[in-house]
Amino acid sequence: AMNVVRSRVSENVIFGDDLYGSWLHYLDWGIAEGRTFDSQFRPAEYIALNPDLAPLIGNDLKAAVLHWLYYGKAAGRQGRY
Repeated sequence: AMNVVRSRVSENVIFGDDLYGSWLHYLDWGIAEGRTFDSQFRPAEYIALNPDLAPLIGNDLKAAVLHWLYYGKAAGRQGRY
């Protein structure tokens, strides 16, 4: 299960324990706002640490998050400095 960290009171009121809603909000807004969901991963750092992914994800932070979750973490890729 993913623990999406929310720092604003209004988001806690809106999403409460709704992890799916929190996850969608993170994908739509949180990544661009520089928010994090995991202490082991930072999207920009993941891109910098894995230059072989550039043809696939470029500088797309959302694509980096999805790649990390679907493939990178299981493959042992480093998610942050």
